[in-house]
Order: sequence, then structure tokens, then C-alpha cells
Amino acid sequence: MNVRAVSMLVLLALVLSLPAVAPVVAQEMATLPSDEDWTRDAHARGRLFDVVAERLEAVYFEPSRLDWGSWRARYRDDVVAAGGRAALDAAFRSAFDGLGDDHSRWLGRIGDGSAVVGRNGGPSFELGIEAMPLDGRGLLILRVHPGGAADRAGLRRGDLLTQVGTTSLQEPDLGWEMQSRVAAALREGATRVTVERSAAAGMEVEVTPRALPAGAREQARVTTDPATGVARLDLPTFAPGTATIVHAALAEARLAGADALVVDLRGNPGGSVLEMGLVVGAVARGTVLEAWSDGTVSWRLQLAEEEQGLVALLVRQGGPLAGSELGALRVEEPVSWQGPVVVLVDRRSASAAEAAAALLALHANAAVVGNATPGNVESVQRIAFPGGNAAWVAVGELRLPGGAQLAPVQVDVQATLDPAELARGFDAPLAEAVRIVRGLPLTPGRWF
Repeated sequence: MNVRAVSMLVLLALVLSLPAVAPVVAQEMATLPSDEDWTRDAHARGRLFDVVAERLEAVYFEPSRLDWGSWRARYRDDVVAAGGRAALDAAFRSAFDGLGDDHSRWLGRIGDGSAVVGRNGGPSFELGIEAMPLDGRGLLILRVHPGGAADRAGLRRGDLLTQVGTTSLQEPDLGWEMQSRVAAALREGATRVTVERSAAAGMEVEVTPRALPAGAREQARVTTDPATGVARLDLPTFAPGTATIVHAALAEARLAGADALVVDLRGNPGGSVLEMGLVVGAVARGTVLEAWSDGTVSWRLQLAEEEQGLVALLVRQGGPLAGSELGALRVEEPVSWQGPVVVLVDRRSASAAEAAAALLALHANAAVVGNATPGNVESVQRIAFPGGNAAWVAVGELRLPGGAQLAPVQVDVQATLDPAELARGFDAPLAEAVRIVRGLPLTPGRWF
């Protein structure tokens, strides 16, 4: 089924400032030397650090949580001493790490990045998986990226790669050398891979090397188990385009007979709040989330049904622009999910993923399975600095409407993934989710 969904993202106010500091910032922006001068002149680097520090303190989501004088004293000398672009970026990255919020991140001078290429300047080929080595057993696939070599070859989560070509992956103490051996084989062209699937040994699959499509690592995916009627929505992150893919895939899953949903947020570090909102929009409407900054609400996330589809809006709540849109995103043909929902989380589910879990539990009465999340729920904004530099800065704390804090998301059922069990075909958290969503008396697949 072709589902036409067009999304529009409008991001405004990328540069925030308080009136009291705006004239100072404007003056410094006008008088700072060029980027090349910063890498040669220690005094100029000091002035750059002072502007960055002033901007940070002005827009930071909870300025009282940090002793800014001590922070400046700790990191300014490192920036001043950093000769060369790489050293300057490294010093600023360290300073941003010192903020301690796990969200703020120095980007440096935008546009200086280089494309990753393979041998002889060609594209970089890879298997297109997330995996982990099991000592003496092989390389365990945790996620298959859509459109990559492994995906095209029919490999899937839980497969254990034991041999590539004539090279074994089962020697003791190989560790991540397993991935190097796979990459070396792919550089030579198509190769046969020996796979164990659900403890059935010896299956051979031919893998043809291919470049991983752009965005494949972040792409959402829905798979439906026809035996149970349960659709699993795998959300690696809330990247641009996630909501469009999710709503189209949910429509496909429903046509395939799925009437229950497992939302897998394990390992999801967060991403776009607007994308997350539209995904949650499959079960929710109205004001679903707030961002708090220095004790007040700075914006609210609202979900509304319009003639053109489902729209997620970030609406300012304070200052002279109160009521105006900070951002908007739309899906033209949204799906309203009516069946039961269970959410999977772990200790790596953070930020917007934690908000999604809390909202699904609230609006879809979803049970939460797995391990408690870290409680890291700041919203970020890209802030511009002199000379084309930029950084992601935590500018708000995500909370539920009314100000209830999104503390670490607690689980209703504790379940931890055991890689050795996954290699035998048993994903304990997913099995518990299926048990709950289907109301089964026993966990399916536990005994084998």
C-alpha cells in the first residue's frame, strides 16, 4: 500500500538571547577576528570563549545548576592554549562535556566535515548492522539497517554470523576483530556467510557489498508476526522523517492483520521532539509535553487534527512572542492506533525516547517492559556562535503538562536482554511484551 505523507519542518529562533546580554553579544560578534585568527591568536581565542560562555549562561535551561565562574575558570585556559582548529574544537568539546547534562555538544565550524570514503576514494561498504561479538561463538546481529547488504541478504536480528567466506568468527578472544574480518571479506566482493538462526546451525547466505543508504541507521521499521498479530515498531532514534515512516508502516501492519503493537525504544537516545510527538500522535491529541527553563514553561508540544492531517506544534509560552510557533511538523495521512500497546525501554533510552515512553503509558495505557531509563530529558537547540560555529545546547527540561517531571521511566515488568539467549532466538523483553499485549499466561519462547 502506498501511503503519501509529506512532512514540513519549520525551525525558528535558532539563536536565543536575553535582552540584558544581547547588546554585549552583538558587539562581540561584530569585533571578533576571523576563524583563521582564532587559531593563531591566544587573545582572540579568549574573547571567543567569553562570548560562548555568555551565550551559554543566557540560554541554558537551568543556569542555577552550574557554578559558571568555576566552569569558566576550569576551561577558559584550555581554549586559550588551543592552537589550530582541531585543538580549538577539542577544547570546546571538553568544556561542553563539563556542563554535565549529556545533551549540550560543541559542533564547531559547520561545513568543515568530510565524507567517509572507502579504499581508492570510493564509497564505504559495510554489512549494515549493529552487532556484538560473542566470544568463541560469532558475531550477533542486534539490528539490521534497512537497504543495507545484510538486509538485502535476508539477515535479521538474532542471527549469529559464525563464518565469512573461509574465515572463522569462532576463534577465542577475537572480540571486534570479527567485524574487521567481515569488512575485509566484503572489500573483495560478494561473499558467503554462515549463519546460526534460532540454534539452527549451518545456513549459508550470500552477501553482496553495498553502500548503506543515507539515514538507514536511524530509520524506523515495523515488522509484523503473523502468528501473534503483534507488530514491533523499532525506533532507533527520532530522526527527520521518522513520523512519516511510522504512520505509513502502521497502516501497512494493520492491513497485514496486526492488532497489537510493541514500541521498541531500547537504545533510542532521543532526537526531534516534533517527530516524537507525531509518533505519539497515533494515540494522543492535545497538549502532551512542556519544556521548562529556569522554573517556567518556555514552550508546549501540541498535537492537533487538521484538514491536512496531524500536526505537531511547538508553541511559545512566555515573553513578547508568547503564542507563536517555535516549530511545526505534519503528517498528511496519520494512523489512529486502537489496539493494545506495550513499550520496551532500557538504560540507553533517553531524552525524547523517555518522553515517548511516558506519553504512551499515559495516553495508550501501555505497559512498560525492560529496565528503568536514565532520566535524561533535556530538550536541545542549535545555537550559533561567531565565525560560523555552532553547538547543541540544553535549553529546556521536558515535563508532562502541568509540570510533572519526567523522572527515570520505571518499568511495569523487569526484563533484561541476554545476548546468548538472543542468539538462540529468545529476546526476553520482547517476549514479555508479547505476553502482556496478548494476555498470555506464560512467556512465549522461554522454554526451548
